[in-house]
Amino acid sequence: MSTNTTQQTMDPPNKPLDFDFFEELPLDIFLIILKYMDCASVFRLSRCSQKLYSILESERERHTQEGHLAPHWYYNQNDPLGNQVANPLYPPVRPGPSRKLVPNLYIEGHLVRTVIRGHVDALRRLLDLGGNPNTYSTVNRCLLSHAAAEGHTDVMRLLIERGAVLDRPWKKFLDSSPLKEALNYGGDQATMVLLKAGVSLGSLDDNAEKFVMNAGLDVIRYALKRGWTLPPGRSILHHILYRENRGLEDRAVLHLLLPLIVSGGLLNEVDIGDASALHYTRKGDREFVMSIIAAGIDLDIQDARGTTALHVALDNGDYELAREYIKAGCGFNRIDYGNQNELHVCLGALHQANRVRLEGHIISDECVSMASLLIEKGVNVDYHWHQPGDLTMESPMWYAIKSGNTNLVRSMLTLGPRRPDLTLKDRRGRTPVQYARELVQERTGEKHAAAMYIAAMLV
Repeated sequence: MSTNTTQQTMDPPNKPLDFDFFEELPLDIFLIILKYMDCASVFRLSRCSQKLYSILESERERHTQEGHLAPHWYYNQNDPLGNQVANPLYPPVRPGPSRKLVPNLYIEGHLVRTVIRGHVDALRRLLDLGGNPNTYSTVNRCLLSHAAAEGHTDVMRLLIERGAVLDRPWKKFLDSSPLKEALNYGGDQATMVLLKAGVSLGSLDDNAEKFVMNAGLDVIRYALKRGWTLPPGRSILHHILYRENRGLEDRAVLHLLLPLIVSGGLLNEVDIGDASALHYTRKGDREFVMSIIAAGIDLDIQDARGTTALHVALDNGDYELAREYIKAGCGFNRIDYGNQNELHVCLGALHQANRVRLEGHIISDECVSMASLLIEKGVNVDYHWHQPGDLTMESPMWYAIKSGNTNLVRSMLTLGPRRPDLTLKDRRGRTPVQYARELVQERTGEKHAAAMYIAAMLV
């Protein structure tokens, strides 16, 4: 007897399964044992016994129809058909006789799936069975982060009720949290659930830019009611201007936060590229930006590329906003990274030079009017810029001659505080008069007549 007993205890753990034994088991007993088997053993059973294969398939189908608590052996390693199942949200059960699936692992293996699908009742049953509300998925993301990203507010409330940590970060990305997931993907309702549950204001400070960029007006008001203040040294105003729609709610957010931005000394904060908030304006933002100008923002801040708010407005063709900047007292003759002043940007010299040289350029009346205003304000019409790879060094006067716009040339000759220097030469040794005469020889039709008129004015 002792020999037989010793032999039984020393049998290798990977002893072949007794399929007849499992086939003879009552169905309810077999299903209970199935919960504690590793997926490799279940797979072997399904391939070697037609009866057991049919039972497993019917069990899988039942779980699928219920929409939750799918069997662990189907979502880990292999399904009964032998197909590989790749799903990074579920902890893989490695095949091997020593790896048995214990009840806790079985429960936690389904928590993430239930949370992502938003099945509140199934999640409640899993938590009642001992599931941990602070479980991490295999991408090191906690359950509350998954629920916040999906916007499942009922699931979030249940997790918080069962003790989920509100400020729990990702293990892999420590700068992320349920609040950040709600702001990025979940929407206002998910964010409000976390705020009302008592998420720390420090966590809100860490995500201040995302908060003012994505949160709705009611959510921001609630945060301010809780005592949240704008953190110092952050480019809050930039992210308000990042808001997509520029609608009534976005203006209301700006008017709500602008006094706090001014009182906190954040009005002239710059981002990592040394750009002020006005560098992020878009065409048509006049009404949105007027309140910022009235608050006293510095209009002459140059970013790392040398551009000012006026450069941005001119480059966007937003002449209405550019006039507001000029009316507010912005500076002139600031040189940007392309070695251009405001008049170059207005005329589009850097972007249009190659095309204009071949085809000429039709400048709109609005552009001529804006350029005339810049000339009156003293922008240097003689400043030469040089485009890399180009043989010419052109001032605004050269560009006006090239365009063939007689009104623009007339404005440069008459409106400025001083007459342009017509003796300056480009790198080919041509004066403006000589260049105008060359164009008379090259052009035909209406362009020829305009070139002749310009040449006559210059003389």
